[in-house]
Amino acid sequence: MKIELTPTALKTIHNHAEQDYPNECCGFLYGEEAEVRRITLARPVDNSKEGDQRRRFQIDPNDYRKAELYATEHDLDLLGVYH
Repeated sequence: MKIELTPTALKTIHNHAEQDYPNECCGFLYGEEAEVRRITLARPVDNSKEGDQRRRFQIDPNDYRKAELYATEHDLDLLGVYH
């Protein structure tokens, strides 16, 4: 399946990566899934991994639940995570 990433979503990911460097950043990807998976929104989340965050990441289950709720409330598809 083809994936499109809007410039706004890409900028959010870049800014988050720069802010969290040298640690792993992570977040959720939202948009629409049709013939093309179009990612229109990236939302950062805290890396909840204890220990070495330079090479590992973990998303808290409560953050994942909140992400699913956000998608439902904003009529978006939760399409994945970035890290």
